[in-house]
Amino acid sequence: MTTYKAIHGKTVQHLASDPDDGAYEGQLWFNTTSSDYKTITRVAGSWSAGGALNTARKELGGCGTQTAGLAFGGGGPDDEVETYDGSSWTEVGDLNTARKKLEGMGTQTAAVACGGAEDTDDAELWDGSSWTETGNMGTAHYYHGTAGTSTAGFAFGGGPYTVNAETFNGSTWTEVANLNTARLLAGFGATSTAAIAAGGYISTGAVASVESWNNTAWTEVGDINTARYAHSGVGTQGSGLIFGGTPNVAHTEIWDGTSWTELANLSTGRHASGGAGTSKLAFCAGGGTPGAVTTNEEWDFSQTIGDGAWATGGNTNTAHSNRPTGIGTQTAALLAGGLTGGGAPLQDNVEEYDGSSWTEIADLNAARATAGGHGTSTAALFTGGTKPPGSWTTAYDDVESWNGTSWTEITDMNAIHGDHGSAGTQTSALVYGTKSPHTGETETWDGSSWTEVGDLNAVGGNAASFGTQTAAIAAGRDPGGAPPYAQKGQVESWDGSSWTEVADLNTAREGMEGFGISTNGLVSGGYITAASALTEEWDGSSWTEVADNPVSRQYQTAAGGTGTLGLSIGGNAPAPAGSEEWTKGQNVKVITD
Repeated sequence: MTTYKAIHGKTVQHLASDPDDGAYEGQLWFNTTSSDYKTITRVAGSWSAGGALNTARKELGGCGTQTAGLAFGGGGPDDEVETYDGSSWTEVGDLNTARKKLEGMGTQTAAVACGGAEDTDDAELWDGSSWTETGNMGTAHYYHGTAGTSTAGFAFGGGPYTVNAETFNGSTWTEVANLNTARLLAGFGATSTAAIAAGGYISTGAVASVESWNNTAWTEVGDINTARYAHSGVGTQGSGLIFGGTPNVAHTEIWDGTSWTELANLSTGRHASGGAGTSKLAFCAGGGTPGAVTTNEEWDFSQTIGDGAWATGGNTNTAHSNRPTGIGTQTAALLAGGLTGGGAPLQDNVEEYDGSSWTEIADLNAARATAGGHGTSTAALFTGGTKPPGSWTTAYDDVESWNGTSWTEITDMNAIHGDHGSAGTQTSALVYGTKSPHTGETETWDGSSWTEVGDLNAVGGNAASFGTQTAAIAAGRDPGGAPPYAQKGQVESWDGSSWTEVADLNTAREGMEGFGISTNGLVSGGYITAASALTEEWDGSSWTEVADNPVSRQYQTAAGGTGTLGLSIGGNAPAPAGSEEWTKGQNVKVITD
């Protein structure tokens, strides 16, 4: 009897918790805690803007991959050819024969361009630098399907309403078994022996029919959901993708070897584009909308990480409002200091979180709010903040160290810091900025002493902060001035020696908090005109709005090692007793049948 191991190469593992590893995509495991069989699946794919072609055109050919693509011909007709590196297009050697409605197969450095309008049987080979005429096709084709490589290719169907199919060996074409239905179509396949012909146009209009090639004959299989023609197809016989089509269709459908499923639409509907890649990663270049365009879109269906979401966490024992300090991770965190309400008294209370409940532990030596937090729940650093005998808006330079049992006062910072940014660990920390007075001063800690380093470009406190001593983020801040303070969306990135301004937040604010690393972080809440629930995710280059926190918070704190798992705690006046847990992980599916 065939076993799962024989098919997939792995036995069914018994795991107490679900793995957070995309390598488990398609693999089956048994969760012994929930008593469920599970697997990881990809999340819904999406299109995003890619680099634009240099020349606007439609009815062009394409081949290669999303990061090493080739686009050729099309237009009026044109002989122009461009290569793609995943970000920009470069003009290279022209075709010998200008044409449109042609197709291609192969790679960026070894391709064949074949057929085209009107009724062309011409074929050319590309070697990465120039085109060479090769053997003509047995039958003229345009708007046809192709599969395979430049030395083992396959062309089939297309205009003028032909059923003809032929293979290519690198120099000559050989006719093989005909399609069942003559039509203009889109086709794809990784080899000349396994291909798909999808949709198309017959004399009475667009069709949804699909045929599969097994190197001997064509067999009708499951129809596409939206009939169309002048669309693009990429992928393999077992995993393909079609997109676009006439009249300016935006629909995208994926083929799993049995059936078609509609996925995310193109941003702009178009027909007769140049497409290439796989069902996971593809590009859609040029085309008509209806006029010829240069725009290019990139398809990504490779991710197994699901959308993040907030869930209710455990209630704290004591209210911690107005800038308490969070340290650690979602399942092992500290919450220290803050105010007991909307103003004084400041508090020295410390609580520990185990992922489900909060427990009061040893108090700080000095009550304070707006301090920085660094490290873990068992090895932490508590820096600066505001505390008596001065006003709660006056910053201090005091530092305390936590060993998992008690707090000890250690070497003071060089400058006072409160409402400041903090990152790093107990022995390798970074503090930056302050609110009272408003400065951009930055210091590093090596476990024994503090050193002043490069200042922030923009002064102020209340920045959301996360990262390490050598790679950190400061997002949004209060730059000073009389209330109401002017909120900023400005963000700066620290590289270990200097601060650089990077992409702004989508919504300018101050008094929020964040967690993560410099390339994967999250900020939530903050003050705009009132407490906010807005959440934004940082990927190292830009911010994306994600699911709102169910509780609007301002001047709160957070804890979390990466942007995928974290806590939002305290803040407001009075402070909410609860906490919220942010989780973004693998797209785990329970097997029910």
